[in-house]
Amino acid sequence: MKKYIAPNECSLGRWIAVLAVGLLIGFALSAPFSFCIKTQTTPIMGLAPAEFYGLLSFIPLFWGMVLAIKVVGKTSLKDFVLGVGGTANKKDCLILAVLFVVGFVLCALMSAGNIHLRGVNPGQFAFLILFVLLTSWMQTSWEELIFRGIVGRWACKNLLGFTAKAVIAGVVSSLLFALSHCTNPEVTSQSGVRVVLAIVTYAIPGLVCFLANLHFGNLLP
Repeated sequence: MKKYIAPNECSLGRWIAVLAVGLLIGFALSAPFSFCIKTQTTPIMGLAPAEFYGLLSFIPLFWGMVLAIKVVGKTSLKDFVLGVGGTANKKDCLILAVLFVVGFVLCALMSAGNIHLRGVNPGQFAFLILFVLLTSWMQTSWEELIFRGIVGRWACKNLLGFTAKAVIAGVVSSLLFALSHCTNPEVTSQSGVRVVLAIVTYAIPGLVCFLANLHFGNLLP
């Protein structure tokens, strides 16, 4: 029995159109946030304007891509993420949720002891936690829709499995994912071979996520 992971037999051209339209809508709607980043210098609740408005900009970026998938790709977000007729495994979801909560609590506890370094008070720290919870998932989900979703759905052509084409697409996608982070501070602050190592630290997780997509047949893991 064939296991389907893609919603339809979209061509490469169709997926490129989805990507182009999604990016166009997202960047157009996020333009005001980019303007705020360039014009404002006063910290907002302990966050630099670039960090605050940068996270906010992912709201239109995420929903712009969802709209493109729906209208241009003729696919619902559920089918795109889980595959046609796919369902979320409750046990896997519970494990992922527990790992997320444990990791988040540990990060919050580690940060709580050093909040004076950023000059924020406990009230501001609580705001930062809520702000990140409401926005960061859109940033990471947006990246998954592009680098593992669109590329994976085209490469797999509806069939679940580690075909040569799918694995090559995964490698290419992971390299593109890594290169898209080349302007991040943790990369630009390095020099020489350290720059390459910093980029590799993005490429490897990108490939692991792509292979997980091929193995599970959906983007959720």
